Amino acid sequence: MLEFTCYTKITPAKDVPETFPAYIYKLTPFADLPRHAGENRNFLDVLGMITEVSDTHSVQLPNQPTPTLNRDIVLKDLSNAEIRLTLWGRRAAEFSIDSIYNEEQAKPVVVLIVGSLMKTYAGQGYLSGNTACRWYFNPTIPEAEQFYTALHNQRLPIKHITAATQQATPLRTSLHLEDKYLSDLQAMDPYDFPDGGYRCTITITRLVLNTAWWFPSCNRCSRACAPDADGYRCNTCSCTSYRFKYKLCFIANDGTAEAEMIAFGDVARRIVGKPVQQVLRSSRSANNTPPDIAAIVSLKFTLAVTLTEQSYYNPQKSYQVNSVVTAYGRQHALPHTGDDQQKQPATSQIPIHSLTYPTSSSTHPTSQTLDYPISSYAAPPDPTVPSEPKSTAPSPQSNIEKVTAKNTPPDATPPPSLDHDETPSKKSKLIHDIGSSKHSAAHKRLFQDTIDIAKSLILLTQLCTYASLFN
Repeated sequence: MLEFTCYTKITPAKDVPETFPAYIYKLTPFADLPRHAGENRNFLDVLGMITEVSDTHSVQLPNQPTPTLNRDIVLKDLSNAEIRLTLWGRRAAEFSIDSIYNEEQAKPVVVLIVGSLMKTYAGQGYLSGNTACRWYFNPTIPEAEQFYTALHNQRLPIKHITAATQQATPLRTSLHLEDKYLSDLQAMDPYDFPDGGYRCTITITRLVLNTAWWFPSCNRCSRACAPDADGYRCNTCSCTSYRFKYKLCFIANDGTAEAEMIAFGDVARRIVGKPVQQVLRSSRSANNTPPDIAAIVSLKFTLAVTLTEQSYYNPQKSYQVNSVVTAYGRQHALPHTGDDQQKQPATSQIPIHSLTYPTSSSTHPTSQTLDYPISSYAAPPDPTVPSEPKSTAPSPQSNIEKVTAKNTPPDATPPPSLDHDETPSKKSKLIHDIGSSKHSAAHKRLFQDTIDIAKSLILLTQLCTYASLFN
């Protein structure tokens, strides 16, 4: 892989030596492929013999509006370990073994695959080949000689999987879904909700407070990782390789009702319009919502949604966004239901960004809504905490900082300043915690010293009183 910059100079080679390699590769054994799942900074190269080739077929991906071509190839190494290679788009259409394979002779076909990435779906690992992927049949490289020697004079038929018999990958699709209003979805029995979900056209009216907008995702199984030493570890597969992904929680409204929705990963990226790493690098405070995240308020979309598991156990339904069907852009006015219009003053013309305050510790607690200007990204005061009288009026910024720190949940980890895709060290957080504990201990010592001095003064006063009586 080469990286070109504005300072790169390219000079054509005139006298090319005969020993110049025809292929550039760095082979990864099949056994080592799973640990590279989810990594996208470096491409993987593999060598194996072809055992199966499927026809091309169309697959609807959750984050794409139109279907894309797909083709599966099964590779086997000399230890009989297998790996599936999935080619996409133009690469799927270009792949063909017709020119090198004869069904009557069934000679083994060894292929060098370069420029692929290791991914997982439904717990199964596979190689993904897109624009950067290339292949070379029966290459003249030292590693391939081992295959030629072991497979000499052997027959290795390649199984052809037709489009009619192959099992398509069960990806969620947003095609042919019925359009519904939010009021219809809210009134529906959860057990009547179809597995494919529905489409709905909504406008994002506010964010859900006290929910992290990013999380560390396991590269192997895509589940959320938990803090572990200086990094994160997946509790499901014990993998320590991860990358950050979006987790957007927001309230949507279509004029008939409002509902809580959640979007992850690439689907959330389409809503925000920027990679999560870019937003993490620009975020400077753990207590304030980044402007890029707050900017999704007033955006209108047609979304394909399904019901979350929590909706079966909570009266307040929530929906997971599986794909963005259509984006309409920013709206000048936010939709309101009848209840919202009663809450809003008739003379108010300023767009309102309402944040939801949890009032219980349940997964989807009952919420209380407060009006909050969209121009500010800090958390407003907690309505459950009584206000304290103030003798002086501090600056608004200091008020916001104090209130936000008080309302920040214990598990709200500050967005790290990233130099790469991996999780940064937690040393800075530990130092902050230690410093906070030192300040707390100092306050306790000061308070205790004050009590001791007061006791001493009381005792001294009593002694003086007794002495005067005796005199």
